[in-house]
Amino acid sequence: MASNSGFTMTLPTLDSKNYEIWHIQMKVLFDYQEVLEIVQNGYQSVGEDATEAQRSTFRECKKRDCKTLFMIHQCVDESNFEKISSAKTTKEAWDNLEKCYAGAEKVNKVNLQTLRREYELLQMKDGDAITYYFTKIGSLTNLMKGCGEVMRDQLVVEKVFRTLNPKFDHVVVAIEESKDLEVFKSEELQSSLEAHEQRIKERNSDRNFDLALQAQSSRRSFGQGNFQKKFKVKWKTDKGRNYEGARFKVVHGNGPEIEARLDQGEEFEEERVLLMATSEDEVKDDCWYLDTCCSNHMSGHKDWFERLDENGKSRVKFADHSSINTEGVGDISIRRKDGKSASIKNVLYVQKMKNNMLSLGQLLEKWYEMTMADKLLNVYDCDKNLILRVPLSKNRTFKIRIQVNNHKCLMSKATHEN
Repeated sequence: MASNSGFTMTLPTLDSKNYEIWHIQMKVLFDYQEVLEIVQNGYQSVGEDATEAQRSTFRECKKRDCKTLFMIHQCVDESNFEKISSAKTTKEAWDNLEKCYAGAEKVNKVNLQTLRREYELLQMKDGDAITYYFTKIGSLTNLMKGCGEVMRDQLVVEKVFRTLNPKFDHVVVAIEESKDLEVFKSEELQSSLEAHEQRIKERNSDRNFDLALQAQSSRRSFGQGNFQKKFKVKWKTDKGRNYEGARFKVVHGNGPEIEARLDQGEEFEEERVLLMATSEDEVKDDCWYLDTCCSNHMSGHKDWFERLDENGKSRVKFADHSSINTEGVGDISIRRKDGKSASIKNVLYVQKMKNNMLSLGQLLEKWYEMTMADKLLNVYDCDKNLILRVPLSKNRTFKIRIQVNNHKCLMSKATHEN
């Protein structure tokens, strides 16, 4: 539509969902065309005894009314056109649309109550941008004004203060202390918050860039050259004798490898660990995963069991609700780093299981204690002796290599005579 000023306007179109917005836009358009009074109040017809001046005024009003009615016809879709097709004047067509959508007072009250509730429950979410949140508040505010609600700008400002993300709390305090909230506009508040939001984004991007450079530099320095770390351990046996030795040397080169050897006559600075830690380059058959969600120790290596009760069969249920049968329960003999033997009790034998599992819950039942700190899982026995130290692997799991003693499995199976 071309206006008298020479620029082209796109007319809004009424459908079944946008009456409130269309109503506001059309009122502005009618006011611009200087026909809003005819739309709201109509015009008076003249009688046969009217003067020439009255007849001239009537013809002019009727001409403007027809022009406005044609404009309304252009601004509705086909379904709404059927509602006003029989209207003879602009006021009649306008009133018909108001009655269909928002003319009834009861409908306005119900709509206003719904909008008020939605407005009060509106909160800024963590991922919302300031522009997006102010757009949502502005849309609800305009809809409430269209239903007759009086919305002062100060109420909108207070609403924003109450529902902003906590990261803007210090900005809110600064504004409340420095500004007169009685004359403070929501547009000023939006611009201040957007400036602070942009500053936060810039700082976060700079920090992420610095972290990326630091990580890249760390990877390079770790992969170049060889360096050695030596850890010393000092321990006391159950009989009270002091032993010194067990130096651990970790050599980093093209690939990490861990080796242990026994020495004597040297002092040690760290606690003795009875089981061997594993490297992270690959998963071996003798690797065990320590898991809090696993309810029982489990292994799929039947030849590891020094004793296996095949009568203790059960079913194991996994997180995906699948299940598998266990073929028995028994003990696995292992060799500690001091050469002594120990046993892992009550291990379920799961024939098709590829990974070995150590249940932290089952260890807790045996009065073991666990601590997790500095990317290390430490396990202590009931005498507070450190028996296991496992580093966090690259895939955020705890796995350890345990040497199993060579032996023949002794199976027990109950038989019943007829």
